[in-house]
Amino acid sequence: MSDYKYDVGISYATEDEEYVGRVIKLLKERYQLKVFFAPAEQGNMIGEDLLIYLNKVYNDECHYVVVFISEKYLSKEYTRQEASIIKLRQATEKQRFIIPVVFGSARLDWMSKDIVYLSADKTVESEVAYYINEKIRKDKTDFSNKAPNVSNSAHKSIINNFGNNNNVLYVNNISNSQIQPRTTDTNKS
Repeated sequence: MSDYKYDVGISYATEDEEYVGRVIKLLKERYQLKVFFAPAEQGNMIGEDLLIYLNKVYNDECHYVVVFISEKYLSKEYTRQEASIIKLRQATEKQRFIIPVVFGSARLDWMSKDIVYLSADKTVESEVAYYINEKIRKDKTDFSNKAPNVSNSAHKSIINNFGNNNNVLYVNNISNSQIQPRTTDTNKS
């Protein structure tokens, strides 16, 4: 990770900035991650072609890129162009670097339906930040962060959907950094 200026870059629609901002605050303050967040970089971006600038950031300066995918993200020309930049990097890299966080049923058409994602609708911001941190830090031998203190209902958050076949992975227990599958019957405790 030392080859990258940022641990993670953030791609999102401004309409989702309230939720995204809370996740970023946790990533920076709780996990001490270096985060590229365009509004915080305005001084560096003044006078730059934004797409060229973001291409450099997402391709060369960010170890991972979190893409907050919503209907607004999909409907805006600029965020679709950002997604294209990210897609091109994914096509040339062996390692997966995209961390998708999804609002509702929004999906990038080029992303496999089998890609594991976090559901922003069903997962509290502290859990989203925790899972992003866990993904980024997974190769570090000194990883010792503990799961955030979250409610029992948050433990039942949907974080993954495998295509359209309704196989769902639920969070049963995030203490000890474990994700355990359970039945899709949400009426069971």
